[in-house]
Amino acid sequence: MKKYLCLIISLLNAVATAIYIALIDKDIVPIHYDFYGNVDNEGSKWSFMLLPAILVVMAVVFLISEKVMAKNINYQKNSKYLTICITGFYVLMLALFWVLLILSTNGNDKILSKAVPFVCSVILGLIGILFSSFMPKIKPNGTFGIRVSATLNNETVWKKTHRFAGKTGMVGSFLVLITGFVSLFCGDFSAVVSVVGIVIFVVTIAVLPTIYAYIVKANMNKW
Repeated sequence: MKKYLCLIISLLNAVATAIYIALIDKDIVPIHYDFYGNVDNEGSKWSFMLLPAILVVMAVVFLISEKVMAKNINYQKNSKYLTICITGFYVLMLALFWVLLILSTNGNDKILSKAVPFVCSVILGLIGILFSSFMPKIKPNGTFGIRVSATLNNETVWKKTHRFAGKTGMVGSFLVLITGFVSLFCGDFSAVVSVVGIVIFVVTIAVLPTIYAYIVKANMNKW
């Protein structure tokens, strides 16, 4: 049942989205916003079915991948963490989707221009916290984690790198959450603050751990 959870969630979301869209009086709604949250393109209200459809496809791909990798020992060691992370990612993406869908279809551009950077930052921060909490527990594998030559070729480097990534990722994720709240008070610069948060996220959860992995590997080679 657990392995079908993402597919069930995505299918239920697709049905709920279709019902919600059908009840909207307007046929043409905002479907794209510029850097500052202003509407720069409009289209059919049914355009909003694209993301639910993508999530369904992703859930099917995940199921197929899980069956293909079922006999892989390294995958089995991490399957629990991978499933939790993917499910959490789905739930958070759905939360983001519904907030933006409701705001977009109700035509409140002023609120939307502030809500987009805030909601995106909060969702990204929560995703980072979820992933970072499992980083130190991930066993060496070629699917999930900091997968670079330094970590894949040495289990000690893998363990040290992922413990480090768990710490930096957690710090970075909380900083992203903070930038989300700060963006509410930055007016036209709210999107800029949000971008800063995204940069912090990428650096702390991927760039710094990768650099650290090669430093650890280089130090080990000296001995």
